[in-house]
Amino acid sequence: MKQLAKKQLAKVMALVMFVLIAASNANVTALAAETSTTTEDYELYLMVDPGETANGFILEPTCITIPAGTDTSRKLGEIICNTLLSRLILVSCTGSYGYISGIRCSEAYNFDVRNYSMYSQMPEAAFHTGIVKPLGYVTRLLSEYNFTGFSGWMFTINNEMSTNVNGSQYYYTMGTTVQELMDMGLLSEEESPVVEMFYTLNMGADVGLCDGFLANQVIHNEDANTYYYNWAGDYTYVTAYEKADRTELVMALADNRYDSDYNSSLAVLKNIQASEESIDTAIYRVSH
Repeated sequence: MKQLAKKQLAKVMALVMFVLIAASNANVTALAAETSTTTEDYELYLMVDPGETANGFILEPTCITIPAGTDTSRKLGEIICNTLLSRLILVSCTGSYGYISGIRCSEAYNFDVRNYSMYSQMPEAAFHTGIVKPLGYVTRLLSEYNFTGFSGWMFTINNEMSTNVNGSQYYYTMGTTVQELMDMGLLSEEESPVVEMFYTLNMGADVGLCDGFLANQVIHNEDANTYYYNWAGDYTYVTAYEKADRTELVMALADNRYDSDYNSSLAVLKNIQASEESIDTAIYRVSH
């Protein structure tokens, strides 16, 4: 019974994460609606990891300044998109920056999904040609539905995908505003949130965010000639990799980019299954 309850909970979480990938910001929270402008410079840390589709990062750990005078209604997605574009990294944003659907990653174009570490655990439906979209040759935008039908971008703030606000669960999205980050105590003169973006091929299990419940059946809408998953049917259960908290390592790397141990510590960050001990060691080495 306990195992069944655990699987049911994991299935709910997996479906919630999939909805978050596809939606802009449908959170119902009790956060303050008032917006103004920031009175101080704030900092936010960001890294963008294309997962197993590339050996490196799209954006290595970086400290971003949110300057005084920033409109507090500004969305996290806008901050991230502008940061990437300022570094000449093509990005696809929709819903007034409420959703990031694709980020340029040239190396991913040569990725062979058969080399994917969880390939043998994936259902046949994951590779259905009616759902999977090829990665564009020209744009090289790494986007949802590339390689598998369960792929897309996910992210955490301070190693969490959600938080509790006034007794309600609030899931972070790209539509989360500067004001909301401030109200939640994540953004201030003393606090700098760490945003880690990951590209997943199975709804988060391969990047240590949540167990995956992957639909086994594809339904064909003959009238529209479209294909979609039957989420109410049978599924394949995939256990998530164990991922230790890496927020301090992200900050340490961003603040010590020219340290002699930077590259070796960055390699630890790239390893989703890196142990807590190896992460602590990397933090120490790159900071001293």
